[in-house]
Amino acid sequence: NAGGLGYQSSEVGIVFDPREVVTQDFTIGQTDSVALDPPTNLGAVSWTAPAANRSSERAAYEAIKKRFDPRHRVDSASRSTYAGRQVEVELFFDPVLSLNLLGYGIYRAQGTANFNSVTFLREPIAGYFVDLDSALQPFTNYAYAVTSLNTLYPNASNSESDFSNEASVQTLGDLTLVQPTLNPLTFRWSSGSGSEEYAVYVFDTFPGVDVSSIWSNEEATTTALSVQYTGPALQPGKRYYYIVLGLANDRNSRAL
Repeated sequence: NAGGLGYQSSEVGIVFDPREVVTQDFTIGQTDSVALDPPTNLGAVSWTAPAANRSSERAAYEAIKKRFDPRHRVDSASRSTYAGRQVEVELFFDPVLSLNLLGYGIYRAQGTANFNSVTFLREPIAGYFVDLDSALQPFTNYAYAVTSLNTLYPNASNSESDFSNEASVQTLGDLTLVQPTLNPLTFRWSSGSGSEEYAVYVFDTFPGVDVSSIWSNEEATTTALSVQYTGPALQPGKRYYYIVLGLANDRNSRAL
């Protein structure tokens, strides 16, 4: 996809072979200021996770996010976080199909405040945005809306659409683990994160993308602050890893 301010976009399909370098010419024409419809079916989910000190730790958290919600896109961006936490909000929406589309305006409101502009997303076919603002806080209600921007934005009166539907989400607090007990092996965690149900994932190698868990209660989550391990026998002297996922608000609020 190629486009630019004041020009109609152009799309060409390209098939790449591994390690192939392809040069593609695009022809883009000037455009009038066309009023666009806003994106539709906007939805939002929040994630709260410990700050990752190593890339392998971040990969473990990203793997669980992707497993639980295949729409999640692995993001390797590093940033400062509020009080050491990584609090982020993912937005999903149906993109607007128009060659006059330049990108999207992302808007956020906190509590009962008015919407304020977050950023300009110059990805016409995206349908996805992750809010990585370091000012995002736990235990907070946020609302989002998205607008469509045409190729004359911001220099024409009708260059920005109305708001999409609003999507609201609440962020959770830290999910803190407690030392497991043995005989039988029972995983435990503290209250206070705001989670309403919990899923546990156990791995026999360090978790990461494309690493499968050997056991999980994801299909039968618990509302308690502990869950007993009922998976395959564990080998004495071998190191295992586990991650707990807390969920709330129809599973749109998530904490690791």
